[in-house]
Amino acid sequence: MTNRVRVGIVLPSREAAIAGDPSARRLIDLAVLAEQFGFDSAWAGDAPFARPRFDPLTLLAAVAARTDRLTVGTAIVLAVLRHPLLFAHAVATLDRVAEGRLVLGVGAGWVQSEFDAVGARFNQRVGRLMETIAICRALWRRSSDANPEPLEFEGRYWSFDGIRLFPAPTRPEGPPLWLGGSSDGTIKRTAAHFDGWFPNSPSPEAFAQGWSKVRDLAGARELTPALYVTVNVNPDARAAEEETAQYVLDYYGMPVETVRKAQAYYAGDAAGCRQLLQAFIDAGVSHLAVRFSTLHPEPQVELFAREILPAITRSQSGRI
Repeated sequence: MTNRVRVGIVLPSREAAIAGDPSARRLIDLAVLAEQFGFDSAWAGDAPFARPRFDPLTLLAAVAARTDRLTVGTAIVLAVLRHPLLFAHAVATLDRVAEGRLVLGVGAGWVQSEFDAVGARFNQRVGRLMETIAICRALWRRSSDANPEPLEFEGRYWSFDGIRLFPAPTRPEGPPLWLGGSSDGTIKRTAAHFDGWFPNSPSPEAFAQGWSKVRDLAGARELTPALYVTVNVNPDARAAEEETAQYVLDYYGMPVETVRKAQAYYAGDAAGCRQLLQAFIDAGVSHLAVRFSTLHPEPQVELFAREILPAITRSQSGRI
């Protein structure tokens, strides 16, 4: 089937840390502005110690309380850095604040020092992620019953008995769960266990190849094909490239040429940005989470909303 392409903004929570700006109001106001401009969603990332920033669940709760239509989502949250019971509780609460407008993008993590900091085994991160998701879903389903009994769980990493949860999320199965990443293992897990695929594929061709594998493995299961993409929209292409290069160096501590091999980037004018995003849509993307490679995103958000958003949201994207 086909659906209108949806477009969201990645809130600059890490950029606020780079700039030394602890004001949450600016981030929340940007989300409100995005809703007014016609964006469909607002996203917050995670990496609390490797790349410090605002906590995504707390930030998105504030955004949900200030908006009426926006989907709020994590892009992505490292669930394994949290205890699964507390994570399930926080997500259910956020889903209630958002009145069902939450999408939970999750990932296994990639920086060992963050796992060491919280006492989690880095080499167990995939298994722990999958068990965390199993715990969340079991607890959410049980708590959605009319008269829920306490939950007992016996797993490889966590075991507990007599656990109750309030509130339940808005749906018994909880919010849609999208898995970030593009490895073969991620693709297999997405197809078998998740509701959406959320990579940052460096090119439309790379996305199309991965999405084809997901569809083949998923069979009749319906999934959302999403993309995390970074753009810098400026009529001066050289200025856009220079700002992006400095942004990537500040954000990741490595040259933009290196990061571009693994992530989708665009720097240039609006016409070129429309062309690239349309190519991703043609490759199957139905939801774009757009990060702006600047510490001052407001002008670019307005330019994007005026010159790019109307064209790409009129597009149709296939979904299985």
